[in-house]
Amino acid sequence: MRLIEYSPALFPHLRQAAELMSGVLSLRHQSFVDYYYATSDWCKLHMVVDGAEAVLGTIGVDKMRFQCGSTELMLGFGSNFHSLKPGLGGYLFAKWIKSCDGGLVFGGSDDTHAILKGHGGALVKPVSVYYMNRPYGEGVEGSWLRAGARWLLKRSLHKNISKHRSRIDAKALEEISVLEEQTYSEDLLPRTSPFSFRFAPRLDYLSWRYNPRLSFVRYRIFRIMRRALTEGYVVLNDSPERLIVAHCDGEDPRSLAYGVLLSLMEASAEEKRPRPILLTSCHPEMQAIYESIGFKSERERRPLALASVAAAPGLLTDTSSWLVNFDWGDNGLRAPFLDSPRGGPRNVNNPVDAIGKFQQSGRAANNPDRT
Repeated sequence: MRLIEYSPALFPHLRQAAELMSGVLSLRHQSFVDYYYATSDWCKLHMVVDGAEAVLGTIGVDKMRFQCGSTELMLGFGSNFHSLKPGLGGYLFAKWIKSCDGGLVFGGSDDTHAILKGHGGALVKPVSVYYMNRPYGEGVEGSWLRAGARWLLKRSLHKNISKHRSRIDAKALEEISVLEEQTYSEDLLPRTSPFSFRFAPRLDYLSWRYNPRLSFVRYRIFRIMRRALTEGYVVLNDSPERLIVAHCDGEDPRSLAYGVLLSLMEASAEEKRPRPILLTSCHPEMQAIYESIGFKSERERRPLALASVAAAPGLLTDTSSWLVNFDWGDNGLRAPFLDSPRGGPRNVNNPVDAIGKFQQSGRAANNPDRT
């Protein structure tokens, strides 16, 4: 057995292995796999193969630059952690953790967090998930009566977010505006930050990871301006099924929260059937702004785990000044992809429920299509 990096020529071998992994859809989709794991130095899929090139295990590592106070950390976001042979899990885990300043999981099952704790411990913090137009019973079969009830519920409760514009503070509407961009530019990046812990990608990473010209996912970029001066940006993951605030960053929490809302309103302005909208937040001031126009927090918060991270403990204790977004790593990259054939494989699970379990000997224990 040997450890190799994925390349597009190896996709047939990877797909064959993925078909043995229960519920793993993303590794069967070549445009996603080739782009995410084989077009940059930031993200690689490490595979254990035997002498016949059969894939026995995988671990993806997305190297993400974080700012923790004055400390810069390169954290490895783990994805597609699978083993089809007993004993490979620890080997793959070591490859993941040793590649960066520490490991990162946003989501993850009890099994995933048990693995993290068993290899040196992990700091786990809960993050609030917010929904507008939450889907009801998606992917659940039932009687025509139940289906009709869901339809009526959607019709009565689901509203286009742009209809809530009157709820936004009048002063904020006077001061803050957004402008959709087609590319990233250096002046979008915040010069200062009020957040104690945040993902702070450089321009080249942004242009790669949240590329607005991909075939399998659509990202939209919005510039946030306050009195005509740029204060940050918002990236939306825009699909027929839902809108996700993929990533955002800014110089002021209040301006950033209103910038997020105005970006969502721009993206939703013309739609006749309101889609579910998903975002995450730790900052109390931002949470209050989201709640003021109708976002509701999920009962269960999403765990964010940091493994083997050497940073000042005080900076990682209080999450109220953290900036956390949902579409980190491969969280927002789920089937059905935009370029999937009609009727192809679908992950019908709610994005919030997309939580991973480790796959060992065919047992579902870290399924990153649910991470």
